[in-house]
Amino acid sequence: MSGSAISRTELESAFAQYVETACRSVIEGDLDPWADLFAEDAEYIERIQGTFRGREAIRRWLKDGLPGFPQSEMVDFPVLWSIMDPAQAAVVFVCFNQLSDPGDGSLHRAEVWARLLYAGNGLWHGEENIYNLDDFASMAQGWLHAHDGSAEAPTWTAVSDQSPPPAPVRPTSREELEAELERYYAVIADCRRAGSWEGFGDLFTEDAVYVDHAAGVVQGRAGMVEWMVETMAAPDYQHLERFDILWRIVDADRGWVVLATRNAMADPGDGTQHEAHDWGRMVYAGNGRWSYKENMYNPHEFAAMFDGWRAARTAASH
Repeated sequence: MSGSAISRTELESAFAQYVETACRSVIEGDLDPWADLFAEDAEYIERIQGTFRGREAIRRWLKDGLPGFPQSEMVDFPVLWSIMDPAQAAVVFVCFNQLSDPGDGSLHRAEVWARLLYAGNGLWHGEENIYNLDDFASMAQGWLHAHDGSAEAPTWTAVSDQSPPPAPVRPTSREELEAELERYYAVIADCRRAGSWEGFGDLFTEDAVYVDHAAGVVQGRAGMVEWMVETMAAPDYQHLERFDILWRIVDADRGWVVLATRNAMADPGDGTQHEAHDWGRMVYAGNGRWSYKENMYNPHEFAAMFDGWRAARTAASH
């Protein structure tokens, strides 16, 4: 049913049922009810562990891939926010994977972003998720350290545990959001070609916030420009050629755009493609400026992209 309009009421009801069933399945250890929510020809894209096609393949992966620590200690999956597009039969949501109390009352969790595609009749024919693998490693290590003081303490602190400011809400028209999103990526492309990122700052308000789930939280337009200049000056990033939008959901009532982007490298000389994905949430402030930008991605996927590109360029040069 992806691409055909359904009612928001049906989509919201199916999503609520999905969240309730998936959470109960993991907590109770019976994963069949969760698998049964997928259509027979469903596709589950787990950006770290692989792609699973068909309900039974998804069922096998859930049963084989989820048992064991830290999944065995997961007791809650609170949803932080969700955004729906009935026209695309799509839902994007963000939740925490939260572990049990290790014995000292401390909280250990990691953030996951997911996209669901609705098939109708309470079933889903697609799911994809994305997360920072370092967050999960830190969550697991932190729980072990709290449970047994002899275990090594984690050295990484997830951005979500640094209490970044919440995304604001500013209703606007869908037409303005669509036009400004297109302009945003046109300016990004111009900045990349020119090798100057001052124009990037002009896209944001003075007090804008940039939340990057690998790099941290940057406050203010000036800080954002400084961070972008430093990031894009790195040798690997200088060879990023395109930032292609894969999908997007526009919520005019909140002034939000949630989207996925393909970061594509230039041809290394042998015609091969090297890419990595990130998902984002943007909040529009009006007058051609954005007040909030959030990016979720797995930095290890970007590292693999850069490594593969460098290897291909070296081979092509010989």
